[in-house]
Amino acid sequence: MRLSVLALLLATTACTTLAVNACSSDPAASTDPDASTDPDGSSTTNPETGTTDPDGASTDGSNPDGASNVDGSSGDGGGDASDGATDAGIDAADAADAADAADAANPGGPVEVQLVGRFTATDGTGRSFAFPGSRLVARFTGATAVVTLSQTNGFSGGPSYFNVIIDDEPQAPIAVSGTSVDYTVAQNLAAGVEHKIEIEKRTEGNLGVVRYEGFKFPGGGALIGSLPRPTRRIEFLSESTIDGFGVEGDRNAGAANYCGAGMAPAQYNNVRKSTAALTAASLSAEYFMIGYSGKGITKNASAGDPLVFPTLYDRTLPDTAGNWDFASWVPDAVVVSLGGVDFNGQVTAPAGFNAAYGSLVDKVRVAYPQAHIFLTVWSQIKNDTIPTRTAMMGSLQAVIDARAGDTKLYTYAFVKADVNTDETGCQFHANAAHHVAKSAELVTFIKTKIAGW
Repeated sequence: MRLSVLALLLATTACTTLAVNACSSDPAASTDPDASTDPDGSSTTNPETGTTDPDGASTDGSNPDGASNVDGSSGDGGGDASDGATDAGIDAADAADAADAADAANPGGPVEVQLVGRFTATDGTGRSFAFPGSRLVARFTGATAVVTLSQTNGFSGGPSYFNVIIDDEPQAPIAVSGTSVDYTVAQNLAAGVEHKIEIEKRTEGNLGVVRYEGFKFPGGGALIGSLPRPTRRIEFLSESTIDGFGVEGDRNAGAANYCGAGMAPAQYNNVRKSTAALTAASLSAEYFMIGYSGKGITKNASAGDPLVFPTLYDRTLPDTAGNWDFASWVPDAVVVSLGGVDFNGQVTAPAGFNAAYGSLVDKVRVAYPQAHIFLTVWSQIKNDTIPTRTAMMGSLQAVIDARAGDTKLYTYAFVKADVNTDETGCQFHANAAHHVAKSAELVTFIKTKIAGW
């Protein structure tokens, strides 16, 4: 089943650039083989349905308030470190200068396709990416546009799903599978005028790695140069809480978009409707989403998945060894939404949690010395039957207290979710309205800490 994408959100994003191509699509829905277990590690049973609560919290269901051009251009999946992000974001004039310099440095011509997110170097055919929110942004002329993409299934299978936005208007999503498949992503457009296209990965890396292999314009047309990039940057580190997992599905039987008991079909994931993407859009910021369901700080939801988030964070592709170049894209702010998997209804911090979480914070601080870092407790972590929320808040505060000299570390607890009105997405994840509300909260809090935002 194909769903419409969110017209609300169009962040003009530009990161690093390259004219390479892309992924393939399969319209068939895929379910996670571990779908009966919540990807964020909850084992809390909801008494209304007998299914598990996705947040690892103590929700009890009764709380009322609760032709390819692989030209090797200067793009590397992130902005150049010389772009110099500062506390308040890089200066707009500096950003324009950086874009001009990138264009001049590319011997093949202008930097035509902006690759926003963690992308590998070219393998001679294209460049690969996996994290949700990774996207291709370009300007072009022509009535028809085709992108070539390849899919390699992930830990939970595939396909990968993508949003397509043409001239700021969402189109039908595409499902990507197979090797070097051509997808017609625009057609019947006005010829001879400029158009904008954005192709954005809706789904997480566990559902596949995609390789971008190029654009083609049947009937005539061409890429026409890079778009201006936002001057602010935010990185989000998360499991499924704030990355749009299951946001377009409905766990309630009888709904037209019913997920199925304990299931989360891939087509219902949509990072564009997530707290992360909405927050970045509200703040006019470019964002990277380092999100992967079921990942914890010290343990994961699935016993068959040994790769915890702090190890994954170093990687360009989450399930492939190989270090990410943190200097290639430097954010002004980092938002962390992790820990629900580890706590999973516990009343005290799991063994080693504070130390491991603190080590991750230290890693972020070394990579981004000037960034504001926000350690958050998601809205679905609660105290309904046992004080899990209080315990987790205490752990995050202890991490900050142990780094008292760091004045750009903050903790924030989202206002608690209600199981009946807010947690109706697949596997009790947040619905679209709840993501909108949580984004508004986060934006307000960030603005109190970062001057000028």
